[in-house]
Amino acid sequence: MNKLLTTITVLSLFLALEFSAGVSGEESSTTSVDQLDWLTGQREGSHDGGILEQTWLPPRSGTITALVRSTKESDTRFVEIIHIREINGSLEL
Repeated sequence: MNKLLTTITVLSLFLALEFSAGVSGEESSTTSVDQLDWLTGQREGSHDGGILEQTWLPPRSGTITALVRSTKESDTRFVEIIHIREINGSLEL
């Protein structure tokens, strides 16, 4: 599995666990976007015959943000902004 898909998988699992703890009413430790600092940087990998790129900015002021772009040849398929923020000791996507 390439680095980009690994990053997306780990982030998805992290957010799913955070969400499920909040829904079930369980107490969870306070989480911070600073714990996602390892995402900071640029990644690129092949995806569906094209290229998928991710650029994550470092955590700042309770948020972490990424720009994702999918391209194939001369076509930009999509551009997505991911914004994760701290809300009441939890993370919101």
